[in-house]
Amino acid sequence: MVEPNVLVKCRKCDVDLVQSVLPSCIATVQKATGLTCSAKLDTQNFLPESCCGGVEVSVNDGRIRVINTLEARLDQVAEKLLPKIREQIFGVNKNRKFCS
Repeated sequence: MVEPNVLVKCRKCDVDLVQSVLPSCIATVQKATGLTCSAKLDTQNFLPESCCGGVEVSVNDGRIRVINTLEARLDQVAEKLLPKIREQIFGVNKNRKFCS
């Protein structure tokens, strides 16, 4: 996400950790993109405590969001592996041209 101002949301118990790594993250983004940016930690709204960790970065009042939590990552992996899982359970479908 290449935006000048972002809002970072985390779990309430992770606020200190996120605040400590935020400056180095901003420096890394600025070095990679060459653009100046700023990130503000949302201290009003937090991810649920049931969340296993990670952050949610948003811009434009939440219209654009990048959800980088453990649950979101596991969902991505499960979706990517679904064709292989389907093949293991049901076998190869001879009528299927493409594996999506």
